[in-house]
Amino acid sequence: MQREQFDQILSDVAQVIATKPPDLAKLEEAQNKVEYLLLHDRDNPWLVFVMGSIYVTMGRFALAEYWLRQSLAMLPNQPEILNALGHMRQQENRLEEAKQCYEDAIKHGGHDSEVTNNLASLLVNNGTPHEAIEACDQAIALDDTKPDPHWNKALAQLELGNWREGWKNYEYGLALSGVSAYRKNRNYPTNIEYWKGTAGKSVVVYGEQGLGDEIMGASMLPDLMKECDVMVEAHPRLVSLFRKAWGDQIPIYGSRKADAKELPWMNWSNPQTKMPVMSLGKHYRNHEAAFPRIPYLSALDEQREDARKFLSELGERPRIGISWQGGTFPTRMDFRTIPLPMWQDLLKSIDATWVSLQYDPAEQPGMWAPIVNSFNDWAGTKLHHSELWNNDIDMCYGGLIHELDLIVSINTSIVHACGAMGVPCWTLTPSRPAWRYGLKGDSMPFYGGWVRVMRQQGDDWTSLLETVKSELSEMYGLKKAA
Repeated sequence: MQREQFDQILSDVAQVIATKPPDLAKLEEAQNKVEYLLLHDRDNPWLVFVMGSIYVTMGRFALAEYWLRQSLAMLPNQPEILNALGHMRQQENRLEEAKQCYEDAIKHGGHDSEVTNNLASLLVNNGTPHEAIEACDQAIALDDTKPDPHWNKALAQLELGNWREGWKNYEYGLALSGVSAYRKNRNYPTNIEYWKGTAGKSVVVYGEQGLGDEIMGASMLPDLMKECDVMVEAHPRLVSLFRKAWGDQIPIYGSRKADAKELPWMNWSNPQTKMPVMSLGKHYRNHEAAFPRIPYLSALDEQREDARKFLSELGERPRIGISWQGGTFPTRMDFRTIPLPMWQDLLKSIDATWVSLQYDPAEQPGMWAPIVNSFNDWAGTKLHHSELWNNDIDMCYGGLIHELDLIVSINTSIVHACGAMGVPCWTLTPSRPAWRYGLKGDSMPFYGGWVRVMRQQGDDWTSLLETVKSELSEMYGLKKAA
Protein backbone atom coordinates (compact mmCIF):
# COMPACT_ATOMS: atom_id res chain seq x y z
CA MET A 1 0.00 0.00 0.00
CA GLN A 2 1.23 3.49 -0.88
CA ARG A 3 2.21 5.58 2.16
CA GLU A 4 -0.04 8.42 0.99
CA GLN A 5 -3.03 6.07 0.83
CA PHE A 6 -2.24 4.70 4.29
CA ASP A 7 -2.01 8.19 5.78
CA GLN A 8 -5.21 9.34 4.08
CA ILE A 9 -7.21 6.41 5.48
CA LEU A 10 -5.83 7.07 8.94
CA SER A 11 -6.68 10.77 8.64
CA ASP A 12 -10.26 9.93 7.62
CA VAL A 13 -10.61 7.59 10.59
CA ALA A 14 -9.29 10.23 13.00
CA GLN A 15 -11.90 12.68 11.71
CA VAL A 16 -14.70 10.16 12.34
CA ILE A 17 -13.47 9.55 15.89
CA ALA A 18 -13.40 13.29 16.58
CA THR A 19 -16.94 13.88 15.29
CA LYS A 20 -19.45 14.68 18.05
CA PRO A 21 -21.95 13.25 18.58
CA PRO A 22 -20.53 9.96 17.30
CA ASP A 23 -21.96 8.39 14.16
CA LEU A 24 -22.14 4.64 14.75
CA ALA A 25 -22.34 3.72 11.07
CA LYS A 26 -19.25 5.78 10.25
CA LEU A 27 -17.43 4.37 13.27
CA GLU A 28 -18.10 0.83 12.06
CA GLU A 29 -16.80 1.84 8.64
CA ALA A 30 -13.71 3.32 10.30
CA GLN A 31 -13.23 0.09 12.24
CA ASN A 32 -13.22 -1.85 8.96
CA LYS A 33 -10.65 0.54 7.50
CA VAL A 34 -8.31 0.10 10.46
CA GLU A 35 -8.67 -3.68 10.25
CA TYR A 36 -7.67 -3.40 6.59
CA LEU A 37 -4.61 -1.34 7.51
CA LEU A 38 -3.66 -3.87 10.18
CA LEU A 39 -3.52 -6.55 7.50
CA HIS A 40 -0.63 -4.61 5.98
CA ASP A 41 1.02 -3.51 9.23
CA ARG A 42 0.02 -5.78 12.12
CA ASP A 43 2.70 -4.59 14.53
CA ASN A 44 1.94 -0.87 14.18
CA PRO A 45 1.19 0.33 17.74
CA TRP A 46 -0.59 3.45 16.51
CA LEU A 47 -3.06 1.38 14.49
CA VAL A 48 -3.73 -0.67 17.61
CA PHE A 49 -4.21 2.60 19.51
CA VAL A 50 -6.62 3.94 16.89
CA MET A 51 -8.67 0.75 17.09
CA GLY A 52 -8.91 1.22 20.85
CA SER A 53 -9.97 4.85 20.33
CA ILE A 54 -12.75 3.72 17.98
CA TYR A 55 -14.10 1.38 20.64
CA VAL A 56 -13.93 4.15 23.25
CA THR A 57 -16.01 6.37 20.98
CA MET A 58 -18.48 3.52 20.46
CA GLY A 59 -18.77 3.10 24.22
CA ARG A 60 -17.54 -0.50 23.99
CA PHE A 61 -15.19 -0.11 26.92
CA ALA A 62 -14.07 -3.71 27.47
CA LEU A 63 -12.80 -3.96 23.88
CA ALA A 64 -11.39 -0.44 24.10
CA GLU A 65 -9.36 -1.29 27.17
CA TYR A 66 -7.96 -4.43 25.54
CA TRP A 67 -6.73 -2.56 22.45
CA LEU A 68 -5.43 0.44 24.40
CA ARG A 69 -3.50 -1.78 26.77
CA GLN A 70 -2.06 -3.64 23.80
CA SER A 71 -0.85 -0.38 22.28
CA LEU A 72 0.57 0.71 25.63
CA ALA A 73 2.52 -2.55 25.86
CA MET A 74 4.03 -1.72 22.47
CA LEU A 75 4.72 1.91 23.44
CA PRO A 76 5.23 1.98 27.23
CA ASN A 77 4.49 5.28 28.99
CA GLN A 78 3.20 6.92 25.79
CA PRO A 79 1.28 10.00 27.07
CA GLU A 80 -1.34 9.98 24.33
CA ILE A 81 -2.27 6.37 25.05
CA LEU A 82 -2.28 6.93 28.81
CA ASN A 83 -4.57 9.93 28.32
CA ALA A 84 -6.98 7.91 26.19
CA LEU A 85 -7.00 5.06 28.71
CA GLY A 86 -7.65 7.53 31.51
CA HIS A 87 -10.49 9.15 29.58
CA MET A 88 -12.10 5.78 29.00
CA ARG A 89 -11.82 4.79 32.65
CA GLN A 90 -13.21 8.14 33.72
CA GLN A 91 -16.29 7.52 31.56
CA GLU A 92 -16.73 4.27 33.47
CA ASN A 93 -16.32 6.21 36.75
CA ARG A 94 -13.20 4.22 37.61
CA LEU A 95 -11.82 7.45 38.96
CA GLU A 96 -8.75 6.29 40.86
CA GLU A 97 -7.49 4.28 37.87
CA ALA A 98 -8.24 7.17 35.53
CA LYS A 99 -6.42 9.61 37.80
CA GLN A 100 -3.34 7.38 37.79
CA CYS A 101 -3.40 7.30 33.96
CA TYR A 102 -3.54 11.10 33.72
CA GLU A 103 -0.79 11.56 36.29
CA ASP A 104 1.38 9.01 34.45
CA ALA A 105 0.70 10.79 31.15
CA ILE A 106 1.83 14.11 32.64
CA LYS A 107 4.83 12.44 34.31
CA HIS A 108 5.98 11.07 30.96
CA GLY A 109 5.68 14.29 29.01
CA GLY A 110 1.97 14.75 28.36
CA HIS A 111 1.96 18.41 29.24
CA ASP A 112 -0.67 19.64 26.80
CA SER A 113 -3.90 21.30 27.92
CA GLU A 114 -6.10 18.29 27.11
CA VAL A 115 -4.40 15.89 29.53
CA THR A 116 -4.31 18.44 32.35
CA ASN A 117 -7.95 19.38 31.76
CA ASN A 118 -8.99 15.73 31.79
CA LEU A 119 -7.33 15.44 35.17
CA ALA A 120 -9.14 18.61 36.30
CA SER A 121 -12.48 17.19 35.17
CA LEU A 122 -11.84 14.03 37.16
CA LEU A 123 -10.89 16.05 40.26
CA VAL A 124 -14.17 17.97 40.00
CA ASN A 125 -16.14 14.71 39.84
CA ASN A 126 -14.05 13.31 42.69
CA GLY A 127 -15.18 15.97 45.15
CA THR A 128 -11.76 17.66 45.33
CA PRO A 129 -12.46 21.19 44.01
CA HIS A 130 -9.29 22.83 45.34
CA GLU A 131 -7.12 20.34 43.47
CA ALA A 132 -9.37 20.72 40.43
CA ILE A 133 -8.90 24.49 40.33
CA GLU A 134 -5.12 24.05 40.48
CA ALA A 135 -5.23 21.64 37.53
CA CYS A 136 -7.57 23.95 35.61
CA ASP A 137 -5.18 26.86 36.07
CA GLN A 138 -2.35 24.71 34.71
CA ALA A 139 -4.45 23.74 31.68
CA ILE A 140 -5.43 27.37 31.07
CA ALA A 141 -1.78 28.42 31.28
CA LEU A 142 -0.96 25.87 28.58
CA ASP A 143 -3.82 26.97 26.30
CA ASP A 144 -6.29 29.65 27.37
CA THR A 145 -8.32 29.42 24.15
CA LYS A 146 -10.07 26.17 25.07
CA PRO A 147 -13.31 26.50 27.05
CA ASP A 148 -13.11 23.14 28.85
CA PRO A 149 -10.70 24.03 31.69
CA HIS A 150 -12.58 27.28 32.34
CA TRP A 151 -15.82 25.27 32.57
CA ASN A 152 -14.33 22.73 34.96
CA LYS A 153 -12.97 25.58 37.05
CA ALA A 154 -16.48 27.03 37.21
CA LEU A 155 -17.90 23.78 38.58
CA ALA A 156 -15.20 23.64 41.26
CA GLN A 157 -15.71 27.29 42.20
CA LEU A 158 -19.48 26.91 42.44
CA GLU A 159 -19.06 23.80 44.56
CA LEU A 160 -16.97 25.88 46.96
CA GLY A 161 -19.53 28.71 46.99
CA ASN A 162 -17.25 31.12 45.11
CA TRP A 163 -20.30 32.44 43.30
CA ARG A 164 -19.02 35.56 41.58
CA GLU A 165 -16.03 33.94 39.90
CA GLY A 166 -17.85 30.66 39.39
CA TRP A 167 -20.69 32.23 37.40
CA LYS A 168 -18.20 34.09 35.21
CA ASN A 169 -16.47 30.86 34.22
CA TYR A 170 -19.82 29.05 33.98
CA GLU A 171 -20.43 30.94 30.75
CA TYR A 172 -17.67 28.93 29.07
CA GLY A 173 -20.10 26.01 29.18
CA LEU A 174 -21.93 27.56 26.23
CA ALA A 175 -18.81 27.16 24.10
CA LEU A 176 -18.34 23.44 24.75
CA SER A 177 -19.00 20.96 21.95
CA GLY A 178 -20.01 17.36 21.49
CA VAL A 179 -20.81 15.18 24.48
CA SER A 180 -19.38 17.84 26.81
CA ALA A 181 -21.97 20.42 25.76
CA TYR A 182 -24.11 20.31 28.89
CA ARG A 183 -25.21 23.89 28.31
CA LYS A 184 -27.10 24.66 25.14
CA ASN A 185 -27.27 27.78 23.02
CA ARG A 186 -30.59 28.51 21.33
CA ASN A 187 -29.98 29.73 17.79
CA TYR A 188 -33.16 31.69 17.21
CA PRO A 189 -34.03 32.71 13.63
CA THR A 190 -33.08 36.34 14.16
CA ASN A 191 -29.74 37.51 15.45
CA ILE A 192 -30.56 37.93 19.14
CA GLU A 193 -27.66 38.82 21.39
CA TYR A 194 -27.25 37.67 24.97
CA TRP A 195 -28.70 39.91 27.64
CA LYS A 196 -25.89 41.85 29.31
CA GLY A 197 -27.74 43.14 32.35
CA THR A 198 -29.29 46.25 30.82
CA ALA A 199 -32.65 47.12 32.38
CA GLY A 200 -35.67 47.74 30.13
CA LYS A 201 -34.83 45.12 27.51
CA SER A 202 -37.16 42.35 26.35
CA VAL A 203 -35.53 39.02 27.21
CA VAL A 204 -36.41 35.46 26.26
CA VAL A 205 -35.11 33.13 28.99
CA TYR A 206 -34.70 29.52 27.95
CA GLY A 207 -33.96 26.28 29.76
CA GLU A 208 -30.78 24.61 28.54
CA GLN A 209 -29.96 21.64 30.77
CA GLY A 210 -31.94 19.08 32.75
CA LEU A 211 -35.28 19.58 34.49
CA GLY A 212 -33.63 20.04 37.88
CA ASP A 213 -31.39 22.86 36.67
CA GLU A 214 -34.28 24.53 34.89
CA ILE A 215 -36.38 24.45 38.07
CA MET A 216 -33.45 25.75 40.10
CA GLY A 217 -32.63 28.51 37.63
CA ALA A 218 -36.27 29.60 37.49
CA SER A 219 -35.87 30.93 41.04
CA MET A 220 -34.13 33.93 39.46
CA LEU A 221 -36.96 34.85 37.07
CA PRO A 222 -38.64 37.16 39.61
CA ASP A 223 -35.38 39.13 39.86
CA LEU A 224 -35.23 39.59 36.10
CA MET A 225 -38.95 40.45 35.90
CA LYS A 226 -38.31 43.50 38.09
CA GLU A 227 -35.98 44.92 35.43
CA CYS A 228 -37.05 43.61 32.04
CA ASP A 229 -39.90 42.48 29.83
CA VAL A 230 -39.54 38.69 30.20
CA MET A 231 -40.79 35.67 28.27
CA VAL A 232 -39.80 32.09 29.07
CA GLU A 233 -39.14 29.17 26.75
CA ALA A 234 -39.49 26.18 29.08
CA HIS A 235 -39.31 22.43 28.87
CA PRO A 236 -42.84 21.31 27.87
CA ARG A 237 -43.14 19.22 31.03
CA LEU A 238 -42.65 22.33 33.21
CA VAL A 239 -45.10 24.64 31.46
CA SER A 240 -48.05 24.05 33.81
CA LEU A 241 -45.97 24.69 36.93
CA PHE A 242 -44.39 27.82 35.48
CA ARG A 243 -47.72 29.17 34.24
CA LYS A 244 -49.23 28.62 37.69
CA ALA A 245 -46.41 30.75 39.14
CA TRP A 246 -46.02 33.50 36.55
CA GLY A 247 -48.52 32.94 33.74
CA ASP A 248 -50.52 36.07 34.60
CA GLN A 249 -47.36 38.19 34.42
CA ILE A 250 -45.25 36.83 31.55
CA PRO A 251 -45.75 34.45 28.60
CA ILE A 252 -44.54 30.88 29.12
CA TYR A 253 -43.86 28.85 25.96
CA GLY A 254 -43.23 25.11 26.16
CA SER A 255 -41.08 24.86 23.06
CA ARG A 256 -37.51 24.45 24.22
CA LYS A 257 -37.33 20.92 22.80
CA ALA A 258 -38.45 22.19 19.38
CA ASP A 259 -36.26 23.54 16.58
CA ALA A 260 -35.32 27.11 17.54
CA LYS A 261 -35.82 28.24 13.96
CA GLU A 262 -39.46 27.07 13.81
CA LEU A 263 -41.15 28.83 16.72
CA PRO A 264 -44.42 30.59 15.84
CA TRP A 265 -44.36 32.76 18.95
CA MET A 266 -41.20 34.45 17.69
CA ASN A 267 -43.35 36.09 14.99
CA TRP A 268 -45.14 38.28 17.52
CA SER A 269 -42.88 38.35 20.58
CA ASN A 270 -39.74 39.74 18.88
CA PRO A 271 -37.41 39.66 21.94
CA GLN A 272 -34.40 41.95 21.88
CA THR A 273 -32.12 39.64 23.87
CA LYS A 274 -31.87 36.03 25.06
CA MET A 275 -30.56 34.38 28.23
CA PRO A 276 -29.99 30.78 29.32
CA VAL A 277 -31.75 30.49 32.66
CA MET A 278 -28.65 29.53 34.66
CA SER A 279 -26.73 32.49 33.27
CA LEU A 280 -28.94 34.69 35.42
CA GLY A 281 -26.73 33.59 38.30
CA LYS A 282 -23.95 36.00 37.34
CA HIS A 283 -26.41 38.88 37.72
CA TYR A 284 -28.44 37.84 40.75
CA ARG A 285 -26.62 35.23 42.87
CA ASN A 286 -23.10 36.51 43.47
CA HIS A 287 -23.01 36.10 47.26
CA GLU A 288 -24.74 34.02 49.93
CA ALA A 289 -27.14 36.76 51.00
CA ALA A 290 -28.46 37.01 47.41
CA PHE A 291 -30.23 33.64 47.71
CA PRO A 292 -33.74 34.37 49.03
CA ARG A 293 -34.46 30.72 49.98
CA ILE A 294 -38.22 31.08 49.62
CA PRO A 295 -40.69 28.93 47.62
CA TYR A 296 -41.47 30.23 44.15
CA LEU A 297 -43.55 27.44 42.60
CA SER A 298 -46.77 25.98 43.94
CA ALA A 299 -49.03 22.94 43.61
CA LEU A 300 -51.60 22.51 40.85
CA ASP A 301 -55.00 22.49 42.53
CA GLU A 302 -56.67 19.76 40.48
CA GLN A 303 -53.67 17.42 40.60
CA ARG A 304 -53.29 17.95 44.33
CA GLU A 305 -56.92 17.04 44.94
CA ASP A 306 -56.50 13.90 42.79
CA ALA A 307 -53.36 13.00 44.75
CA ARG A 308 -55.26 13.34 48.02
CA LYS A 309 -57.85 10.86 46.76
CA PHE A 310 -55.17 8.49 45.46
CA LEU A 311 -53.29 8.44 48.74
CA SER A 312 -56.46 8.06 50.84
CA GLU A 313 -56.77 4.57 49.38
CA LEU A 314 -53.38 3.60 50.81
CA GLY A 315 -54.31 4.08 54.45
CA GLU A 316 -53.93 6.67 57.18
CA ARG A 317 -50.35 6.08 58.30
CA PRO A 318 -47.68 8.73 57.60
CA ARG A 319 -46.79 8.78 53.92
CA ILE A 320 -43.14 8.84 52.84
CA GLY A 321 -42.06 9.05 49.21
CA ILE A 322 -38.73 7.68 48.04
CA SER A 323 -36.61 7.89 44.90
CA TRP A 324 -33.49 5.76 44.65
CA GLN A 325 -31.90 6.39 41.25
CA GLY A 326 -31.12 9.57 39.36
CA GLY A 327 -29.50 10.63 36.13
CA THR A 328 -27.97 8.53 33.41
CA PHE A 329 -24.57 6.87 33.17
CA PRO A 330 -22.89 10.00 31.71
CA THR A 331 -24.49 12.11 34.47
CA ARG A 332 -23.09 9.97 37.28
CA MET A 333 -25.99 7.60 37.81
CA ASP A 334 -23.77 5.19 39.73
CA PHE A 335 -22.97 7.88 42.32
CA ARG A 336 -26.63 8.93 42.47
CA THR A 337 -28.10 5.48 43.07
CA ILE A 338 -28.91 3.57 46.22
CA PRO A 339 -29.90 0.11 44.94
CA LEU A 340 -33.45 -0.75 45.89
CA PRO A 341 -32.50 -3.83 47.99
CA MET A 342 -30.58 -1.54 50.34
CA TRP A 343 -33.89 0.14 51.29
CA GLN A 344 -35.43 -3.11 52.55
CA ASP A 345 -34.68 -2.66 56.25
CA LEU A 346 -35.88 0.95 56.24
CA LEU A 347 -39.17 0.11 54.53
CA LYS A 348 -39.82 -2.89 56.78
CA SER A 349 -38.96 -1.05 59.99
CA ILE A 350 -40.72 2.33 59.87
CA ASP A 351 -44.45 2.48 60.57
CA ALA A 352 -45.37 4.39 57.42
CA THR A 353 -46.93 4.04 54.00
CA TRP A 354 -44.13 4.01 51.45
CA VAL A 355 -44.71 5.57 48.03
CA SER A 356 -42.34 5.23 45.08
CA LEU A 357 -41.50 8.45 43.27
CA GLN A 358 -39.11 6.76 40.83
CA TYR A 359 -39.78 7.82 37.25
CA ASP A 360 -39.08 5.67 34.19
CA PRO A 361 -36.30 6.57 31.75
CA ALA A 362 -37.77 8.20 28.65
CA GLU A 363 -36.40 5.43 26.44
CA GLN A 364 -37.68 2.65 28.76
CA PRO A 365 -41.30 3.39 29.72
CA GLY A 366 -42.66 0.99 32.27
CA MET A 367 -39.20 -0.14 33.40
CA TRP A 368 -39.64 0.24 37.15
CA ALA A 369 -43.06 -1.35 37.77
CA PRO A 370 -41.96 -5.00 37.42
CA ILE A 371 -38.75 -4.25 39.34
CA VAL A 372 -40.68 -2.77 42.26
CA ASN A 373 -43.13 -5.69 42.21
CA SER A 374 -40.25 -8.17 42.32
CA PHE A 375 -38.60 -6.21 45.11
CA ASN A 376 -41.80 -6.26 47.17
CA ASP A 377 -42.13 -10.03 46.71
CA TRP A 378 -38.48 -10.60 47.65
CA ALA A 379 -38.26 -8.11 50.51
CA GLY A 380 -41.69 -8.61 52.04
CA THR A 381 -42.44 -4.90 51.70
CA LYS A 382 -45.26 -2.82 50.27
CA LEU A 383 -43.76 -0.03 48.21
CA HIS A 384 -46.58 1.57 46.23
CA HIS A 385 -45.53 2.38 42.68
CA SER A 386 -47.67 4.07 40.02
CA GLU A 387 -46.39 4.69 36.50
CA LEU A 388 -49.19 7.20 36.00
CA TRP A 389 -48.29 9.36 38.98
CA ASN A 390 -44.52 9.06 38.75
CA ASN A 391 -44.03 9.84 35.06
CA ASP A 392 -46.31 12.86 34.74
CA ILE A 393 -44.63 16.00 36.10
CA ASP A 394 -47.92 17.81 36.64
CA MET A 395 -49.33 14.90 38.63
CA CYS A 396 -46.15 14.13 40.57
CA TYR A 397 -44.57 17.54 41.20
CA GLY A 398 -47.81 19.48 40.94
CA GLY A 399 -49.86 17.13 43.10
CA LEU A 400 -48.46 13.99 44.70
CA ILE A 401 -45.42 15.34 46.54
CA HIS A 402 -47.57 17.97 48.30
CA GLU A 403 -49.70 15.30 49.95
CA LEU A 404 -46.77 13.31 51.36
CA ASP A 405 -45.43 13.86 54.86
CA LEU A 406 -41.81 13.55 53.77
CA ILE A 407 -39.71 12.71 50.73
CA VAL A 408 -36.42 10.83 51.00
CA SER A 409 -34.56 10.94 47.69
CA ILE A 410 -31.17 10.69 46.12
CA ASN A 411 -30.02 13.71 44.08
CA THR A 412 -32.50 14.09 41.24
CA SER A 413 -34.97 16.61 39.85
CA ILE A 414 -37.60 15.83 42.49
CA VAL A 415 -35.30 17.42 45.09
CA HIS A 416 -35.38 20.66 43.12
CA ALA A 417 -39.17 20.47 42.84
CA CYS A 418 -39.38 20.11 46.62
CA GLY A 419 -37.01 23.02 47.11
CA ALA A 420 -38.97 25.23 44.72
CA MET A 421 -42.29 24.44 46.42
CA GLY A 422 -41.39 24.19 50.09
CA VAL A 423 -42.03 20.44 50.34
CA PRO A 424 -40.10 18.63 53.13
CA CYS A 425 -37.33 16.55 51.56
CA TRP A 426 -34.24 14.73 52.76
CA THR A 427 -31.80 14.31 49.89
CA LEU A 428 -29.25 11.53 50.32
CA THR A 429 -26.14 13.03 48.78
CA PRO A 430 -22.99 11.17 47.65
CA SER A 431 -19.63 12.07 49.12
CA ARG A 432 -18.65 13.25 45.63
CA PRO A 433 -21.68 15.39 44.75
CA ALA A 434 -22.52 17.69 41.87
CA TRP A 435 -21.75 21.34 42.58
CA ARG A 436 -25.39 22.18 43.39
CA TYR A 437 -25.16 20.27 46.68
CA GLY A 438 -21.82 21.66 47.83
CA LEU A 439 -19.30 19.74 49.90
CA LYS A 440 -20.56 20.53 53.38
CA GLY A 441 -23.57 21.76 55.26
CA ASP A 442 -27.11 20.43 55.42
CA SER A 443 -28.84 22.83 53.03
CA MET A 444 -28.76 24.01 49.42
CA PRO A 445 -28.32 27.75 48.76
CA PHE A 446 -31.12 27.92 46.21
CA TYR A 447 -33.69 26.51 48.64
CA GLY A 448 -34.86 26.96 52.19
CA GLY A 449 -34.56 24.59 55.11
CA TRP A 450 -37.24 22.19 53.85
CA VAL A 451 -34.56 20.52 51.70
CA ARG A 452 -32.16 18.83 54.06
CA VAL A 453 -28.88 17.55 52.61
CA MET A 454 -27.81 14.30 54.30
CA ARG A 455 -24.29 13.32 53.29
CA GLN A 456 -22.74 9.95 52.57
CA GLN A 457 -19.44 9.20 54.29
CA GLY A 458 -16.98 7.42 52.01
CA ASP A 459 -18.61 5.31 49.32
CA ASP A 460 -21.04 3.27 51.43
CA TRP A 461 -24.71 4.15 51.84
CA THR A 462 -25.37 1.75 54.74
CA SER A 463 -24.53 4.11 57.61
CA LEU A 464 -26.53 6.97 56.08
CA LEU A 465 -29.59 4.73 55.67
CA GLU A 466 -29.17 3.73 59.32
CA THR A 467 -29.23 7.41 60.27
CA VAL A 468 -32.38 7.92 58.22
CA LYS A 469 -33.97 4.90 59.91
CA SER A 470 -33.06 6.16 63.38
CA GLU A 471 -34.51 9.61 62.79
CA LEU A 472 -37.65 8.33 61.09
CA SER A 473 -38.27 5.92 63.95
CA GLU A 474 -38.31 8.88 66.34
CA MET A 475 -40.75 10.74 64.08
CA TYR A 476 -43.12 7.95 63.10
CA GLY A 477 -42.24 4.93 65.22
CA LEU A 478 -41.27 1.40 64.34
CA LYS A 479 -43.65 -1.22 63.02
CA LYS A 480 -44.87 -3.67 65.61
CA ALA A 481 -43.80 -7.24 65.18
CA ALA A 482 -46.47 -9.43 63.63
